[in-house]
Amino acid sequence: MDAQRRKAEERIDRILVGIAGVATAVIAAGAASLIASPDPDPYFPGGEHLAIFARPANGLPAATARAAQAFGVDDTPVGGVAPAPPPPGPDPTASAPSPAADAALARWRVHDVIGAEIYLIGPSGLVAARLGADLGEAGIVERIAVERSGYVVTTSRGRIVRAR
Repeated sequence: MDAQRRKAEERIDRILVGIAGVATAVIAAGAASLIASPDPDPYFPGGEHLAIFARPANGLPAATARAAQAFGVDDTPVGGVAPAPPPPGPDPTASAPSPAADAALARWRVHDVIGAEIYLIGPSGLVAARLGADLGEAGIVERIAVERSGYVVTTSRGRIVRAR
């Protein structure tokens, strides 16, 4: 092997080691940010689809299978899930929203939805919320749905729609 070819191969080796070092640093920084995150359950877009690969090949242990069935998990080999329960219908005992509730909801607008979080514009600015979040005067978030007009948030006091 001549000296010129050896120098070219050494240069390629240095480049590959540098790329591996940068990749390692990026992965370490990502892991450090996840560890330091105050959110104990970070959201990974698309992560729910990887759950089928986490299943043992020979089935779940008996105690785990019983616990999973108690929570409504469908343990078919393809990783399917049980059908979603039908959405709750209108409560016949509920009273009509008051004008004060309508006025409170009129000040709220849906801005965007990213993953499981919905971003709303309210009287105090941009607010990130999930199902069950308390929005104060606007009520508790009960449902996030997609309709023809866009995302609609149903709270305990009414509906919040996208700004037009």
